This record gives sequence, structure tokens and C-alpha cells, in this order.
Amino acid sequence: MRKRLLLSFLYIFLVLSNLYGQFLKRPEGHFLTDSIRVGEIQSFSLTFRYPKDQQVVFPDSTFDFAPFEFSKKEYFPTKSGEKYSYDSAVYYLSTFEVDSIQYLSLPVFMLSGKDSMDIYSNVDSVVFKGEVAQLPDSLVFKEKTIYRPVTKQFNYPYLFIGLGVVVFLALLILIIFGKKIRKSLKIYRLNKAYQLFVREFDEKIEELRQEPGAELSEGGLKYWKLYMEKLEKRPYTKNTTKEIIHMESNDLLSEPLKAIDRSIYSRHKDENLHISFGQLKDFTSQKYHQRKEEIINA
Repeated sequence: MRKRLLLSFLYIFLVLSNLYGQFLKRPEGHFLTDSIRVGEIQSFSLTFRYPKDQQVVFPDSTFDFAPFEFSKKEYFPTKSGEKYSYDSAVYYLSTFEVDSIQYLSLPVFMLSGKDSMDIYSNVDSVVFKGEVAQLPDSLVFKEKTIYRPVTKQFNYPYLFIGLGVVVFLALLILIIFGKKIRKSLKIYRLNKAYQLFVREFDEKIEELRQEPGAELSEGGLKYWKLYMEKLEKRPYTKNTTKEIIHMESNDLLSEPLKAIDRSIYSRHKDENLHISFGQLKDFTSQKYHQRKEEIINA
């Protein structure tokens, strides 16, 4: 009896898995060329078809594209049919790695209330092309009997002494200036991430100023939460507006978050929505400078 019941559950699970696979296909990701060189910009296409009633967010500049580095993103308008919607974007990436084959898979974030589900695309690869031309399989030598003076034998002891001096100096510099170097690297990464955030967030604010709407408002809020989570190391994306206000205890944050929530959930068109997002940007600037001071004074 127990065996028959187990087989019945297994059959139902397989049927539901098959139906779900037909209902929701994973994203498709492809490099638009088959090779790449050091520092060269490469295009990666990401497309996704999903049920029309779902909300989907594609990765932006805050995502980790390793082993590639993000340059820019080109997003295309959503196309919708009776049952499904279709989104697509092209990411412009570069690499400074020298692996002969480099791989990439990108997710899309399917929003469901306060949570989101990451759905990764297939893995695609690109071939790294070095600058050294390929050598022939065999070499043809020409014989010459004319005497040529030969250079003296290389002095390896001097080489090892020189390497030892270089290693010693490097360790000495690391001991004396290691803390300052680590601080400088942290500040450089912090500045780079903040500059990217400001550039893209300004674009979202301008879009909201021209055409305020619930969908743009929700996307802008999601982007802000993702950046703040990386900056503050706190669970912004998992917390509600009320929890975030309580966590920060900052009056500058309360009103704009409440106004944004009203625009999302009541579907009320707020002509001043861009002002609320501007206030979020001001709050983020304060947090960025606080974090920078913490690193400098550490």
C-alpha cells in the first residue's frame, strides 16, 4: 500500500514538473560573436518569455558579471501577447581575463510580492583570442657554416639575487603601506559603484518625471534597494517599507518611501513621484559619504 502511494506521488510530481517546464521556459543568453580580446567590448543578448501577469526585472550594472566587466546595457520595450510577454536586452561587456574559453549565464528576477525568484539563462561561452600569432606545426631550418660569436652564459645567481631583492622590497612596502593600499582599493570600488548608481538612478528619475507610473516606480525602488543592500550590508530587498524606516530611523526616508508605496499599490499617478526618488538619492548620498568616512578612519 505504501509503495503504491509513493509511486502515485512520484507520478503527480513528474506531471506537474513537465507542465511547469512547458509553462515557463528559462531565459536565453547568447554572445553575439564567438571570440573576444583583452579589453574589447563584447555583446551578450538576454531574452525571456514569461506569463503576461508576472513582473520581471533584468540585471543592471550592480550585478556581478564576472569574469566580465559591465560597460553598458541596452534595454528594449516589452512585447506582450494574449498570454505571454517578451523582454530582451543587450549587455556590453569586456574582459581582462586570459582563460581560453570564458563562460556567462545571467538571471532574470521574477517578482512575487515582497520576494523574488532568480531564473538563470543557459550558459554560453566565448573564445579568448590572444595577440600572438599561431606558430606553424613544423619549422624549416637553413644551414649556415659561417662562425657567429655566441653570447656569454646567463648569470643565474644574479637573477635569483635580483628576484630576492624585489620580493623583499614588495613585502616591505606591503607591511608599511598595506593598510593604506587596502583602504585605497576599497574607496576606489566604493566610488565606482556609487558613480554607476547615480548615473542609472538619474535616468530612472528622469523617466518618472516624464511619465510617472507604478511599473517604473517599482523598478526604481527595486534598483535602489539592491544598491543600498550592497552599500550597507543590510537586507533592504527582503524588508518592507515599514521595516526599512524602522531600521534606519531617518525622517528623510519616511515620506518618500510611503509616497512610492502609494504609487505602486494604489496605482495612483503621482506627478511628484520623481521628487520622492530624488529624496531617496539624497539619503543614499549621505549613506555613501558615511561609509567612505568609515573606511578612511578605520
